[in-house]
Amino acid sequence: MDNERGQAHSAGPVSPITEMAAGAAATHELYLAYVEAGFTAQQAMQLMCAIVSAGIVKGQTDF
Repeated sequence: MDNERGQAHSAGPVSPITEMAAGAAATHELYLAYVEAGFTAQQAMQLMCAIVSAGIVKGQTDF
């Protein structure tokens, strides 16, 4: 049903976080987890780059 402005009513609140922002946050959390597990910052970044690169090569869009 539309409201008085002709806009459709939503089923619930809309998240202010985009899928891209949520993915970036999850990627950062994984990076921090590698560092916390004992990897150096450089090693953790190399792991993250490998993961992202593998996803791009395979054509995956949901990391």
